[in-house]
Amino acid sequence: YTLTATQKQKLITDVIKPVSVLTVEPTLIDPDYTYIQLTVNVLYDTKKTNLTSQELQNNIKTAINNLASTKLNTFNSTFSITDFSNAIAVVSPSIITNEISIRIQKKFYPVLTVPTTYQLYYGAPIQRGLFQSGVTSSPSVKFRDPANLTNTISGVYIEEVPSSTGSLQSVSVINPGFSYQETPTVTIVGDGSGATAQAVINTNGTLSAINVLTAGNNYTSAIATITPASGDTTGQGGVAVVNLQTNIGTLRTYYFDTQNVKTIFNSNVGTIDYNNGLITLNAFNPINVDNTYGQLTITANPTTTIISSSFNRIVTIDPFDPTAITVNVTAKNS
Repeated sequence: YTLTATQKQKLITDVIKPVSVLTVEPTLIDPDYTYIQLTVNVLYDTKKTNLTSQELQNNIKTAINNLASTKLNTFNSTFSITDFSNAIAVVSPSIITNEISIRIQKKFYPVLTVPTTYQLYYGAPIQRGLFQSGVTSSPSVKFRDPANLTNTISGVYIEEVPSSTGSLQSVSVINPGFSYQETPTVTIVGDGSGATAQAVINTNGTLSAINVLTAGNNYTSAIATITPASGDTTGQGGVAVVNLQTNIGTLRTYYFDTQNVKTIFNSNVGTIDYNNGLITLNAFNPINVDNTYGQLTITANPTTTIISSSFNRIVTIDPFDPTAITVNVTAKNS
């Protein structure tokens, strides 16, 4: 719940100003929520419990919500995956182990009458999607067809453009090869320029690592070729892949046409600042959000499982969202 502009002004005028310092001009700022979405996998021993798998799932969800109500949903709080893993472990003596993965979400109500720019702060660095989008939206939204404004296009979603890359992040060895007598040469080939890398070999003649010396720029694709050093007659088989990076990614919108073919609606609807955990939607102008409340959720993968709040930001788990917590329980086979 947030206050309207009228309610804020009345609170300032009637409550805050009469007791504030004359030279101080008070301002009310809405809380900014970051929502944690959890997927929990649990292995348990059926011989140590009388609970059904469904009962165990429900108890785990209750434990998570109880911990969230005390550790989160307030200013200056921190989500720690260790705290939640420990809370799950003591739900039942039958639980052998558990693992938790998280996604982070922003929820907002888009303006449906005029194009509006939104900046969504996630409170943690966002993981880049290298082969597929790491950013998703829900539910779908509806836009006017720019080719014919009397028509509308439904079922539109937001995603990251995974090929939005620029320089080298790393070079990963996927086959160490064998019998290298000397350090082989690594050559970066692609549509950018300036990237260089150097191989490292073990005493047994295999590749142990490839270090990026210069990251280069303007790459959207690149490969690494490994060539034995001059005079090395036995070294062979080394294979590596190039991982590209950029601090800023691109968002686009898409839908599926009547033939169920994925179709790009807008190739650049906004940006992702990966390092600062900021998603920006530029002049975003849907005419409808396909749920009862008109609320749009944009979900991303963080690079860390430690999510902290500061200033007016609050970290929480949405107790009213049935998709906020997914618990998968697996019985251990004897």
